[in-house]
Amino acid sequence: MLPDDLSLTCRHLLICQSVWYDPATPDEFSLGRLVVHTHPNPGGYPLRYARLFAFCQVYGTAGEYQFSIKLVRIETNGYDEEYEVEVGLNGEPQEWPSSRPIVVSEEDFVSQFALTLGDVRLASAGVYEFQLFVEGESDTPLARERIQAR
Repeated sequence: MLPDDLSLTCRHLLICQSVWYDPATPDEFSLGRLVVHTHPNPGGYPLRYARLFAFCQVYGTAGEYQFSIKLVRIETNGYDEEYEVEVGLNGEPQEWPSSRPIVVSEEDFVSQFALTLGDVRLASAGVYEFQLFVEGESDTPLARERIQAR
């Protein structure tokens, strides 16, 4: 159960191809190959990543939380207003829940963690958005990170 006075903030949400950390010093992460824009190999779309990572730094109300990442495509209408389109595989949205509860501690300036995103597929060129959610809390993402597929 989430506290009534829940207040969490995401300081960073980055999408990358590699994350390294030493279990002896779990507060130190190294990120590799940040994804800001991407393009397919000569074979074209769809573009598939067998694995990406969402590196997150959060702070706020102490507790254990389940987080998840959802992928959407950002489209615009004729008036340059944006809207989200669910990106799915076999009729299911692309979502990745955390495999364990993440502890947010008042003793730490930020709590940081990486979520593994397996089998990420981009159907065509465009803008895609990875959204970080606190499970059971809100339909509004805690953070958003966009990438461009060219």
